[in-house]
Parts: sequence; C-alpha cells; structure tokens
Amino acid sequence: MENNYEGYNYAVRHVMKARLAGIHGVVAELIKVPEGYETAMETALGASLQNIVCENDSSAKKAIAVLKANRAGRMTFLPLSSIKGRSVRDDRLRNAIGFIGFGSDCIEFDERYRNVMEYLLGRVVIVDNMDNAINMSKTAAGVRFVTLEGEVVNAGGAITGGRYKNKTANILDRKAEILSMEKDIVKKNDEKKEIETRLTSLR
Repeated sequence: MENNYEGYNYAVRHVMKARLAGIHGVVAELIKVPEGYETAMETALGASLQNIVCENDSSAKKAIAVLKANRAGRMTFLPLSSIKGRSVRDDRLRNAIGFIGFGSDCIEFDERYRNVMEYLLGRVVIVDNMDNAINMSKTAAGVRFVTLEGEVVNAGGAITGGRYKNKTANILDRKAEILSMEKDIVKKNDEKKEIETRLTSLR
C-alpha cells in the first residue's frame, strides 16, 4: 500500500509514479513522526501531507504540465528554492502548562527540508489537551494549537474537535504500523531462533 501510494489522491500517485526529475517526495514520506503524535500531526498538516516537495519552480512547472496533459488532477508543490518558512518561538508558550512542542520540533526530517517544515508547521504548537490549548490561545496571536487527540484551537478562536465514527487507516498511522510490524518481525524471528535451539536440544 505504501509503495503504491494507496490513500494518496490520484494526482500524487500520478506524479510520484512518473518519476520526474527534481521531485523529492510527498511531505508524508519526508517526515518521521514519533509514536503517539500521529493524530496531532495528521490534524496539523491536513491536506498538506500530500503536498509534493520539489527542487525548484521549474520542477513544479514540469510536474504541473504532466498533470494537465493527462487530466490527472491538481495538487500543491513546495519548491525548496523559493519556499519561505515562518516560525514562532515564544518563550511564554514554551513555559506554559501543557506545552509539548513547536510543530516542526515534534517531527524528524532531513535538515534541507527545514524551510518547508517551518512553512507548514512554524505557527503550530502541540499541546497535551484542549483546556490547556484554550488557555494558551489567549496569550498568543497567529498561532494554531493542536492537541495530541487532534483538537484544534485556531488563531481566531475557533475550536475544532470530535472523533470519526470509524477510525480509518490514515497515512501517518500506516507508517507507524509498518514500523511496528518491522519490530514485531524481528522479535518473532528472535523467538523462533530460541525455540529452534530448544528443539535441537530436546532432540
């Protein structure tokens, strides 16, 4: 599913499978999200998870030409040469109750994508729960607060929350599941070796 870009929109799949020069990858591919932060990051990034990072404006133009020629849909490209990131590093927020981290500090990525991640998450703060997010929103302007459970307190004061009836396998959860399965395979192989050793001994 991951290799075939299942769960991504058609335009993403079309561009990534075309293997065009200057295309670095989908945002979701270029970040590593710590366990427990998947819902918060999925919420904070939203549709931006499916944006494609490319080398420059020319790379973006060529990819868009391919999309247009094939009527394959529309999407957003983030050129490394021109994207500008803006970040909030307010000590009042850092010292507030419930503060977990500034958005771009809560994920891992190659440093060459710093501007892209600051552009996407530079004005996002991850908070432990909604009460603390609401309290923090009263002291900071132009910042979006996202809780670990996916509630959002927007810069203008609007609050978004709730839960879908069925939990769908979203992109970041799938990446976490793949990692968990890989660890499980290692563990099971170790157990298999132990059992085989015991079996040999018994024989």
